Amino acid sequence: MAEGESAPLLSRSNVDKDLVYVLLFKHPFDEKNHDWLKKKKTIKKAVKQFLRIFKTTPSDTSKSSKVIHRFKHQISWLSKFETEPKSEITNEDFLTSTISAILYDLEHLVGLRYSLFSSRDKDEIFCKLYTTEKWLKIKAKEISYNLQLRDLATPEEIEKDPFKKYPPYADYEVDQDEYAEEIESVFKHFDYNDNEVKQGETGSLFMYNDKVRIVKNILLQYFDFNQMQDYEVLNEDFCVHNEEILAGLKKDWARVGALFKAQPLNRIRNYFGEKVSLYFAWMRCYNCFMIFAAVFGLALFILQLTLESDQKLLLQIFTVAFSIYLSFWAAFFDQIWIRSEKNYAWQWGTIGFEQEEDQRGEFKGEFGRDEVTGLMKKHREKSDNYKIRQLFSYSVACVFVICVIAAVIGIFIFRAANKTQSWSPQVCGLLNAIQIRIMNIVYGKVAQFLNSWENHETETEYNDNLAVKLFLFKFVNSYISLFYIAFLKDYIDECKPDCMTELSTQLAFIFIVNLSLNVVELGLPWFKHKLAVWKENRKVKQMKADDDSIREYMGPIESQAKFEDYESPLDDYMEMAIQFGYVALFCSAFPILPFLALIEITLEIRVDAWKLCCLTKRPFPHRAEDIGVWRAILVTIAYAGSISNAALVVFTSGIFDEDSYDKYELLLIFIGLEHILLFSKFIISVIIPDVPASVEDGQVWGKRMVKEIMYLRTEETHGRKAQENTAGDQVTNQDIILKIGMIKYYED
Repeated sequence: MAEGESAPLLSRSNVDKDLVYVLLFKHPFDEKNHDWLKKKKTIKKAVKQFLRIFKTTPSDTSKSSKVIHRFKHQISWLSKFETEPKSEITNEDFLTSTISAILYDLEHLVGLRYSLFSSRDKDEIFCKLYTTEKWLKIKAKEISYNLQLRDLATPEEIEKDPFKKYPPYADYEVDQDEYAEEIESVFKHFDYNDNEVKQGETGSLFMYNDKVRIVKNILLQYFDFNQMQDYEVLNEDFCVHNEEILAGLKKDWARVGALFKAQPLNRIRNYFGEKVSLYFAWMRCYNCFMIFAAVFGLALFILQLTLESDQKLLLQIFTVAFSIYLSFWAAFFDQIWIRSEKNYAWQWGTIGFEQEEDQRGEFKGEFGRDEVTGLMKKHREKSDNYKIRQLFSYSVACVFVICVIAAVIGIFIFRAANKTQSWSPQVCGLLNAIQIRIMNIVYGKVAQFLNSWENHETETEYNDNLAVKLFLFKFVNSYISLFYIAFLKDYIDECKPDCMTELSTQLAFIFIVNLSLNVVELGLPWFKHKLAVWKENRKVKQMKADDDSIREYMGPIESQAKFEDYESPLDDYMEMAIQFGYVALFCSAFPILPFLALIEITLEIRVDAWKLCCLTKRPFPHRAEDIGVWRAILVTIAYAGSISNAALVVFTSGIFDEDSYDKYELLLIFIGLEHILLFSKFIISVIIPDVPASVEDGQVWGKRMVKEIMYLRTEETHGRKAQENTAGDQVTNQDIILKIGMIKYYED
């Protein structure tokens, strides 16, 4: 296609009021990118790439022929595919034609409206996508999207029957006819800022998160976003911030001044989605439980500083009691969290979500029809070697573990060579803390690459596998030096003055260095954003010197595009899991650790919130039923903590003097204490059920309500269609409610 033929590309301006999503295309007329734009590719290669973007291939003649037929009159090189496959076109021709074709399908096939504008420096094209309520309803029905019903019980009824607290979710399956509005009245409606409106007031069935999920779901049926990025057509796509809602979150949540305010979890969920809100819900639970560990630990630490040497027995008793207490603490934390998690899944309508999860956009495979569902999806290729790839990835992890062990051995050899120097413990502790951080960063990059290479099918599968890879390495990297000091050093070298004191010193260094580096790391997204804006401002000033029509003002959408992406809370979970490990594994050696952890968690919540609200793009509102593999990781740490604390008390603390007990007696004491701690965890997990009774009853009640309400409402409207002229036979919505005697709608 000639350059002149593409003039309509930037002239489209079909704008509606509901901006939902932004696509950021590479600009086909960017003078700074002249060399790449003038590079050539064969028509055969161009057509193959073009078809992959539209989720088909040349071999899929049925679908590919339709795509080619749709555009061959507007895109001249498409018609030359069979006759001149070796002819060449420039990247500029390919980019211009492909973007034009995407925009055509957005409007005529997908049914979305869009508006386009160029970035200030003319290197990108912003495509703002808009929806209408009618379009959303049609598409929501197509994909059976879940929406929540209005409240079905009064506060008095909820107090009597807690299982009625949260109204259920139902698939939207409403025909768009004259009775649609009446049937839709059973669902919640929302204003522009996602606040629920009263029945009878004007509002939308969809919150922003619903809109963007529906839009992305439909877009992925037509376009392959990963191929767009691979072929350098699309730079990125992102959700749009609502400045009014965001300002409220910044004020009430995302600042250090809100340290002692309760987190607005429902508002977080409504704005960022369930995956992000579950992280902050878990942090709240963790923070509350850390208070109990911190109080006991701080008291024990003060006793260690104040008790005289002749009161050693009392201190020993308190240390053993603290170890046992920590075991119970970790067990109760796990059980209370899993119950809270189930409650959130019930409240937010995500129970059973993972069984319905879509494929990742990055998942590579052959397109074909699913024999079970009849839908088109990617199928893993036979040559994929998924298991072999995983085996190779874990082999690489083992190599990194060996490197860590070698680094730690080197540090302790250096320490042994300088053991007469007073600075030796401090310097080696600092070196170990820095080594931990550097190796975590390096392996983190490698693990992400390997995990992507493994080609996982769903987002949950991808994140869970990445979490396991990272944690297995970081477990060794973070704790190996501490295990060495706690259990081996006294037999190989010598602890000065004793191993518990040395372990405490090492823990203090690691904790303080990590905290300091976290502050530095926090500034990176801010610095990157400022640097990106500064670079563009400099470029714009240079361009304006040559062309006075260049605008200097950067709009809100452009500004948001300069922020870093927020992929998932995986790194945040990992940081807290490692911290939990320090507390659970070694706390009896350094009782003030929970107090330091409490300070870090309290600050971390607000810092993570600030980072999310001020330094990143609005994340896609991924749904989630639970925190995934992180619970298994935390439970594993808790069980390891019981064993570690029992070993610290028996073998390292000096409570059980080796002059009074032989090694077999010490071993028996350790086994007995360890069994008591592990058995206590098991008993607590059995006594406290994972799912609250109100959640189980609420699920059953919710399914029943959905069937009865939706069935009765649909049947009632069908009856009206058949009896439109028989007013006396018609039944009102309130009559139905009174007849079935189960639901009442009320207004505040």
